[in-house]
Amino acid sequence: MKKFISYLLVAAFVSCSSGVAIVPKSADAAVSPTVDSARDAEYQIIADYLLSAPKIPTKKAKGTAADIESIKNAITGDIGATTYSVASPFLSSKSLEMLSRIPLLVNDIETRDTHTYTLVKMDKPVFYKDLKYAKVKVQIKNERNKKIKEQYIMIKENGVWKVDYIQMFKVLINK
Repeated sequence: MKKFISYLLVAAFVSCSSGVAIVPKSADAAVSPTVDSARDAEYQIIADYLLSAPKIPTKKAKGTAADIESIKNAITGDIGATTYSVASPFLSSKSLEMLSRIPLLVNDIETRDTHTYTLVKMDKPVFYKDLKYAKVKVQIKNERNKKIKEQYIMIKENGVWKVDYIQMFKVLINK
């Protein structure tokens, strides 16, 4: 959904795994120590989700045209959303669960990244064993025509492909 979330979650993981606090401050006001502590707790929640996420299989599978269309719809819905409540139909259940547990960071993300994005190009997805996961590279652009390359990790839930933020950020961290 938002490019800023990538950097925030990577910072959260580094913060929690290294023991060094990386807390973004509000641009418009000083943040109280209580809010800093709450943000640190939310960073820990993110790290816990990332560390407990299952490994994506490496054995490839063949997807269908319907799978590809479902993935395109989910990615288009995600990048076009301006808030997580708008994006929620396109997000995996674990991603939604995690986001519901980090309200301060979600607020930071939604207020800092106000760009609107559109899909420019989507590569053919790579599907994995049992068609539970897929990886797809996309190019998006914001309203200023700045192009950004992203890699989406998708999970199939109840027959529908959803964006899996947790797996996406695991991949970012492991790069």
